[in-house]
Amino acid sequence: MVITKGKDGLVALDHEKKRVELPGYNSLPYVDGNGAGDSFCAGLGMMLSEGKSNLEALLFATICGGVACTDYPLFNRSYDRKAIETIFDEFQVMVKGQSD
Repeated sequence: MVITKGKDGLVALDHEKKRVELPGYNSLPYVDGNGAGDSFCAGLGMMLSEGKSNLEALLFATICGGVACTDYPLFNRSYDRKAIETIFDEFQVMVKGQSD
């Protein structure tokens, strides 16, 4: 189960009821939130279908939702998978640093 909280991140429970809280990805200017949830779900589903861990999938999905807010819907063409993966590496380090 995942509860997204927009710019405030998310709370998730896995099948063993392990709780995960992640911050939102807010490093880019906010323009419009339409499509953020769809982008989050697409990123989450893609990563899980590729066999990634729940945490990796949630981090990737958080970035997908965040970058969807940087332009008006249907016009955001500046982020492809490679760009998201570059952001993912930086975001993963940031999140790990917050939990230490």
